[in-house]
Parts: sequence; C-alpha cells; structure tokens
Amino acid sequence: MKRLFFALWPEDLTRLTCAHLAQQIQGVGKPVFADNLHVTVLFLGQVNNAQQQAITAAAAQIKPAAMQLCFDHLAYWKKPAIVCLRSRQTDANLSLLVEQLQLAAMQNDLYFEERPYVPHVTLLRHAQSLPQILFEPIEWNSDGFCLVESRSTPHGVEYSVLERWGGDS
Repeated sequence: MKRLFFALWPEDLTRLTCAHLAQQIQGVGKPVFADNLHVTVLFLGQVNNAQQQAITAAAAQIKPAAMQLCFDHLAYWKKPAIVCLRSRQTDANLSLLVEQLQLAAMQNDLYFEERPYVPHVTLLRHAQSLPQILFEPIEWNSDGFCLVESRSTPHGVEYSVLERWGGDS
C-alpha cells in the first residue's frame, strides 16, 4: 500500500519563493522541506497496486487546462498546527480538475475527504501561531498535475512524483 495524493507541483522559481517565505517565518514552526512544497488537489490516502493502476488510467483521461493561483495571504490552522499560503480566489480550471479527480476516485472506489476544497501550500508544520509578515503575492501557474507518494522516513516525510499529466506542473 502507498499513501498517495494528486497535486500541482511548482516550477523552480515558485518553489524557491515559497521556501524563502517559509524560512522567514520559521520562528513559529518547522519549515516544510523545499522539495515537498506543493498544492494538494486530492488526497487519496492508502492505495493498493490495483487501485493505483486504476486511478492512474483514469487520471490519464483528464486534460488539464492552464491554472493560475495567486497566494496572497497566510493562514494558521490550529488543529493540524500548520501555517499555509492561501489564495482569496480559486481558479475555475483548478476547481474543475478537483471535480474530475473526485469523480475518478469515486468510480474506482477510492476514499477521499469530502469537504470543501481549499487550495493552499503548507509552509510550516508544528506551528504555534500565525506570523505577522508582509510579502509579495506568490503566483503559481500550472498546466498539469501529478500523482505523488508520501513516505515517512527517519528524516521526515518525503514526497515522490510518480506520474505527471499535462504540461510542466
């Protein structure tokens, strides 16, 4: 079984910009590894090989359109103890992608959390509060998405992109 999710993967400049912001606010939590920064599109959880093959085939049928997100403020979520980048507006193409992936998951008997989708980028874990900092909004452009595996290691969680669809995501 693998722990999987669909995500938007950042371009190098976007990743560096997010990582730099995380370093600036690290006093209230532990920065997420720069290589792990992403926007979760749909979390699937534990998936066996047959389920992975089925959802991969379903995802290959989705043709993503260009998505533009503007992460313009920080949020603190007390229960998971994270600080994340948030966007005041959701891109319509991203909303469509979420719906398509949810439908594919349902059709393949895969569980996913049924709650309103909130695009965000987790910057800090084990956070105690919301840092007060001014920053330039971070533009995140994507014309593709990917399937990612989450693995726990002695050094923390590591994410590996297993498949990509669309352009550079």
